[in-house]
Amino acid sequence: MATLLSAVTSDGAGTGASHFGPCTVIVHNDSVFDGANIAIQIADTDTAADYVPIDGAVFRTNNAIAINGQGTYYLRAVVANAVSTTSLTVVTTN
Repeated sequence: MATLLSAVTSDGAGTGASHFGPCTVIVHNDSVFDGANIAIQIADTDTAADYVPIDGAVFRTNNAIAINGQGTYYLRAVVANAVSTTSLTVVTTN
């Protein structure tokens, strides 16, 4: 399991985390969006310029998505439109 975001309250990219093979990205049930959204991005290396959005992986509510990755890859979560009441936590499981 990796934590992509932990009680994040502002816009920006979380830390990239290495994965191998399929995983599930989960937005915790206690996350508060209040208009914010989370985009999940993927890359071959943990370099900011290499990350690209994953189609269909934008969250506006608590949810989960399966990532059918092969080999080693990196995931990160990017928050946009956060307000003072936003608090977002995102984890992955293999």
